[in-house]
Amino acid sequence: MGHRIGMTTVLVLSGVTRRDDLAHAPVQPDHVLESITDVFHMITIHKRTYQDSHTE
Repeated sequence: MGHRIGMTTVLVLSGVTRRDDLAHAPVQPDHVLESITDVFHMITIHKRTYQDSHTE
C-alpha cells in the first residue's frame, strides 16, 4: 500500500513473515529489517544523511 502513494516501505521480520516469504510476495518492501529496534537505527541514519545533504 505504501508504494501506491510513493512512500518508502519497510518489512520488520519480527512477526509471521520470514525472509524466504519475500520470494513469493507480489510487492517487495524497500527495506527489510530484523527487528523493530532496527527501525530506529534506519531513521537515525537517514536523518543524518538528509541533514548532511541539506547543509550549506
